[in-house]
Amino acid sequence: FGYNNTIDKNITVFYDELFNALYKGHDLTKAGFCRIKSSSLDIEKFRNLFRSFSFTSLYENKSYFSNESEVLETIRKSSLLSSIQLDNYRGFLSDLNESVPLLIKDGLEYKFIHKTISEFFAAEFLTYSEVSDELFNKINTNKLGKYFEKSFEFLYKINSALYIKKIGRFFINDFITFVD
Repeated sequence: FGYNNTIDKNITVFYDELFNALYKGHDLTKAGFCRIKSSSLDIEKFRNLFRSFSFTSLYENKSYFSNESEVLETIRKSSLLSSIQLDNYRGFLSDLNESVPLLIKDGLEYKFIHKTISEFFAAEFLTYSEVSDELFNKINTNKLGKYFEKSFEFLYKINSALYIKKIGRFFINDFITFVD
């Protein structure tokens, strides 16, 4: 709210503004102060890597990480999946925890500031990824749909045609199998 004094009712706009507020505006209340991004990623690459990180977390059914090495391993996998060259995994983790606070640290554990953050950005990853066909098939083949239920709802809001093409197909195939 403090970023632009409104909260949009459109869920996709809400999460877009949330991300932008945290990436760009987190320090706006501190005159002249701007946190340096340890990962050195611009907003586009940062968001793409965060989408991949969110997807990987959901795919592995991780709503929290028990320690730093677990988060760093997920960041490594996400970097590979997104094809974003990242030399400093700890820097990205530091950004997620401090500069663009999408994760919080509680003792040794790390978790998303809210579960819907990971679910929305995982949906964005599925929407914009070049390997989304393969990912949808893996989700369906491995019966991981239950982990992605909320992400699929977000996917419908982001791109209803993709939702109908990818998710609707699986429901129809399951229904036909059930009826047979």
